[in-house]
Amino acid sequence: MEKKIAASRGCLLGMAVGDAMGYPVDKKAWDEICEDYGPNGLLGYDLVNGSADITSYTQMAAFVCNGLLLGILRGNPEKFSRYIGMSLREWAKSQQFRGSAEKTYCWLAQVPEMRRRHCMDTRMLDALSREVLGTPETPVFQSAFPGAVTAAVGVGLAADAAHLSGEQILRLGAEAVAFTHGDPDAF
Repeated sequence: MEKKIAASRGCLLGMAVGDAMGYPVDKKAWDEICEDYGPNGLLGYDLVNGSADITSYTQMAAFVCNGLLLGILRGNPEKFSRYIGMSLREWAKSQQFRGSAEKTYCWLAQVPEMRRRHCMDTRMLDALSREVLGTPETPVFQSAFPGAVTAAVGVGLAADAAHLSGEQILRLGAEAVAFTHGDPDAF
């Protein structure tokens, strides 16, 4: 079990590292990257106040994991999607400039770096603020942006602990992505 936990931490850390390094050059052509960073391109982090930045996709992945942990701890795999949706709504609320909610289910909502507004795609926040969240069958935001896959990372990592079948993993991963990115290509 300790090896699985260490591997999961390593996977999430690797995703966060790649996200922190890659976001400054996201959607830039190679010649633009070389113009900004030199002939070898980006070789390290663009630091923010001396630290690597925690981007919105890393935040979102962490909140999905928080939702999965809630489901596992409560022993209710039928409601995993609901817990993920609840956690993502808390993340969306944390991205607003009105402070943090008094009562939260996600301990991450109390961590300043996880609340730091980094989501520039307000359509994701809008999708999470609607009365009914998106599903693969009834999306609320049609986007296939590849960063959406970070919402499914935790599902794969939690599969053993949650006792999910292959079909359940695929379905729950698609549901996690569909909350914010409803295009079928996203999931």
